[in-house]
Amino acid sequence: MGSVFKAGSTMTTEGCPDFIRVKGVSGKGKNRVREHGDVWQVIGKTSHAVCRQGQPSFLVVPKGKEWIESCIGHWWRWVSLKNDPDFSIEEELNNN
Repeated sequence: MGSVFKAGSTMTTEGCPDFIRVKGVSGKGKNRVREHGDVWQVIGKTSHAVCRQGQPSFLVVPKGKEWIESCIGHWWRWVSLKNDPDFSIEEELNNN
């Protein structure tokens, strides 16, 4: 995963919600919501995701999918905390 982080950024689960509910705002985002649903499990958060122009972002997989399965199926994705071009975060959800 090293290639998706900017130098000096870190990956953490501290302060992350368990899940996020997203809404597709672009054609790509709407397709992903249609294919995988609107609730995604948060794997972690980074301060600088390369594919999101260095923005703080959540690394997410579709709810109910395992991380390794999502890597093989290419279902994982970054969702910027603010101003994501494909998704808006509608709600942060926790299991508690």
